[in-house]
Amino acid sequence: MDMPRPWHTYWRNGGDAGQPTEIKWTLPEGVTAGEINWPIPDKRTDTFGDTSLVTYIYSNQVVLLVPLTLDKTLRPGR
Repeated sequence: MDMPRPWHTYWRNGGDAGQPTEIKWTLPEGVTAGEINWPIPDKRTDTFGDTSLVTYIYSNQVVLLVPLTLDKTLRPGR
């Protein structure tokens, strides 16, 4: 993911605010996606008056790797 400033996305635990990134797959029959292998996020603390919020984010660039499994019945081809 390439995100221009000031955009960001959240880790699997967004912290005090935010929801984790979700990937909705449309895969061919016989292909399944596993869970995201989350890289270590950046910790950010923002203060609003007397309240501090801690979030775990990715900014600029992040690669979210996901293992794909091919069914053994699949034949070589397109």
